[in-house]
Amino acid sequence: LVNQVEGFKHFKKELDEPDTVKRIPVHKTTQIPCQAMDIKQSTTDGNVEVLNNLFRQGGIGNPRDSGFDVEHDVDMLEHIILIHGDLLTKERLDTVRNSRCIEHTPKNHFQYVIFLPGLFHYKMACADAIWRTYIQPKEGRDDENSLYQHTAVLRPEETGKMVSKPG
Repeated sequence: LVNQVEGFKHFKKELDEPDTVKRIPVHKTTQIPCQAMDIKQSTTDGNVEVLNNLFRQGGIGNPRDSGFDVEHDVDMLEHIILIHGDLLTKERLDTVRNSRCIEHTPKNHFQYVIFLPGLFHYKMACADAIWRTYIQPKEGRDDENSLYQHTAVLRPEETGKMVSKPG
């Protein structure tokens, strides 16, 4: 606002860095680069093999499995694993779970794997919701408190871009 609206320019000299609230301490994060995998991902068995391979490379496993390294691996039986991805990733995880529903252990059933859409997909869903709710309906543009009218005050040259189809 201090750069766009004339009535706010006198506040510019009062702007400073915001106070820190509940600061998160800096710490070193260990990253484990994954090796390349020659696995056919278009099949359910291939998707299971990819997940098992990634978990094995990351040191995540079940102490009862052969190949579990007590010194380096983490027992995942009491934890969940968050998997981020697009809708195809979700469909593949659902397919894996459905194909493994007769298994007896949560590990073999892949119950511990929780899918979350990636950040890009969350942002696109939010942008789409804002568009459908506040910008697309023509009657919503006339209200003086609408997002469209606020944009017209802050960035008058952008209002045409807001309502048109880009590209």
